[in-house]
Amino acid sequence: MNRVTQRDLAEAAGCSQMTVSRVLRGDSRVKGEIRAKVERLAEEMGYVPDPMLKALVTYKRGSQARHLNANLALLEVGPSGAKPTTTDRVFPLIQAGVKRRAAEMGFGLESFDAQPADLSPQRFQRVLVSRGVRGVVWTATRSSLHLEAPPIDIAGLCAVTVAFDFTQRPLNAINIDYHQAVRLAVEHALARGYRRIGLAVGKGHDIRERHAHTEAWWRLHRVHPAATEPEPLLFEESTMLPDASWAAWFERYRPDVVITGLEGAVRLQAYAEHAGLSIPGDVGLVSLDVIDGLNEHVAGIRCRREHLGAIAVETLYSMIATGEFGIPSHARRIVVQPEWNEGTTLPWRRGSGTS
Repeated sequence: MNRVTQRDLAEAAGCSQMTVSRVLRGDSRVKGEIRAKVERLAEEMGYVPDPMLKALVTYKRGSQARHLNANLALLEVGPSGAKPTTTDRVFPLIQAGVKRRAAEMGFGLESFDAQPADLSPQRFQRVLVSRGVRGVVWTATRSSLHLEAPPIDIAGLCAVTVAFDFTQRPLNAINIDYHQAVRLAVEHALARGYRRIGLAVGKGHDIRERHAHTEAWWRLHRVHPAATEPEPLLFEESTMLPDASWAAWFERYRPDVVITGLEGAVRLQAYAEHAGLSIPGDVGLVSLDVIDGLNEHVAGIRCRREHLGAIAVETLYSMIATGEFGIPSHARRIVVQPEWNEGTTLPWRRGSGTS
């Protein structure tokens, strides 16, 4: 029996072979009845891609990938005119990684606000395409950001998010493995003799990261119930000062070490000064975001934000070559393993075996 080809499907559907190819690749530019008809005929006629032809196409695309004639756009999502926070310092690092890798791979790169106020989503998409943009990297500027879907039309564009996700219509995303980060932090605290380990994260940040921090915490609680007895503190991010929840949490659990992010560390230090506590003498500190030139003296997790930006460009490189345009039907999530930073804020406790 002869193999059913894309030409056979095109004749049966009454459309071009290019249209059939786009439907089978999941290209969002083909919509409505014709897409449904091609998909139905492919199933009914038993269409299966030729594995040898597919391998040849993949090889040819791979060998020509450095010659893709395409530009990338770097879009920032966040409230315009908002005052930068400590957390916002990480995003220039992501953007630096995007710019470096784009230059290495021969892409042109332009930066934009997520959506200029004077342009509709459809108009902005046309502007990007007219400038030769085929790939979009989205970054977010505030940890409390919570968006459901891309704010512009991305038909005909490949797009990824870095260090955040759209909650209802996710794109392929690149982020830190925060489950591993929390596990690594707890393991190092336990090894140094800490026995009342607390986790403090911003409410908005926990939501944006799909509760990765708190989910990892409760999994570890099942293994180390005594050491992780303190329930996670989910603090408000509207002010950089510690609110009353910090005092209540410390009074109830009296943690001997706190695992937290950049903004949490600012609040912890303010609370410790107010309560007459010293760091790390009375309470240890483990940062979930150690950044060179900012807080490398702190013990904790080094996240290599520039690496996230570089991986975003490499992911778009592949997506453009294989025609993965628009909202993906099955979004992928690429997580990058964190590294431990040996700082001065997690000294060994007496009786832990080392000093």
